[in-house]
Amino acid sequence: MIRFSKTLSHVSIYLLLATLMPVMVFSIIMISLKDLVNKGYELLNRLGEWLTQVSESGLSTINSIGWTVLIICLIAYGALIFNLVLINSRKSYKQRIGYFLALGMGIGLFIVSLLPIIIFNSTHKQDPVLNLLLGLLIVFIGLNGGLLTVGSIFGLISAKTSVDTYEDKKKVAK
Repeated sequence: MIRFSKTLSHVSIYLLLATLMPVMVFSIIMISLKDLVNKGYELLNRLGEWLTQVSESGLSTINSIGWTVLIICLIAYGALIFNLVLINSRKSYKQRIGYFLALGMGIGLFIVSLLPIIIFNSTHKQDPVLNLLLGLLIVFIGLNGGLLTVGSIFGLISAKTSVDTYEDKKKVAK
């Protein structure tokens, strides 16, 4: 059971780490969008025409959202890697701390991914692009949060109960 819980926790954390990379790329695009508009690249003609109609305050808002998303992603990377270190620890109390943190993160991610679709579906506005984006949010974040929650629950159930109950790696003499 401990292997199953560690596998689920690791898979969900690795999926979250892989999912954060495109989000970070998108946030960097949002950060550099203002510079792209001001320099007026001709390769982005149609996009540039639309962006020139956007006001300076709109571009500044997009820039600040990009920075916020990038900072959140970097914090999430640090938290997930720290959580992996705790879960892989040989000490039972560190494992349990890691599983409790993962349980909190998993439940939080699952709720955060479901709330927007519940709110927008309650307003009865059927925008296909918005439904696509919210569906992708559930697939990328909600599914990983659910896996992280299940793995953490199994990890808490099957975590070592004593500090010294792990097997030492010993060389067998032949």
